[in-house]
Amino acid sequence: MKKIYVIGHGIMANEDKKLTTLLKHDFITYCTAGKMFDGGCAAKVVDGGGYVPVRQSSINDAGAGENKAGETITSHYACSERTAMFVDLKLSEKMAVAKPNIHKTMVQLGGGAGKLYTLDGDTYVYITEEAVLTPLAVIQGAIDAKFPNWEYQIHWSLCRSYAEGGTDEAIFEFAKLEMLGGPTKLCTG
Repeated sequence: MKKIYVIGHGIMANEDKKLTTLLKHDFITYCTAGKMFDGGCAAKVVDGGGYVPVRQSSINDAGAGENKAGETITSHYACSERTAMFVDLKLSEKMAVAKPNIHKTMVQLGGGAGKLYTLDGDTYVYITEEAVLTPLAVIQGAIDAKFPNWEYQIHWSLCRSYAEGGTDEAIFEFAKLEMLGGPTKLCTG
């Protein structure tokens, strides 16, 4: 089973807005809904260290969870910068090992949905295009289109703070104001 770690900034629709995503693959989270998660913890997650904090921070909330393929969950959105993989995962041993070859092992996903980087064996890191807010449904669809026979889990190793708004476009407008730097585009696949 392949493991795909989503890194960068993350938000989710406010649960009362009824924006949902049907999971095509198992979905593992590392903080509870409405909470934040720092990049030092993401590094430990990718290395297989669970959700042990690398540095103490009041924003860490180690509430891991899992949803199975076929379940419907509140919509999640990711946004990465070019530097996210090296900032969020600078303490990751797997990233350090892969770093010399990281660009040789990158796969561009269709529809502007982002990139997959091979770390080792069946471990991958996903980042969005620079400053593009990308819904989980688009991420799943792009990976499935590129690799239709893959069996994988999505590991959401980023924040799950709530965003206001009842549509994808409203979530995007909220994210532009709330996220560090703010996304410049909403990816629709």
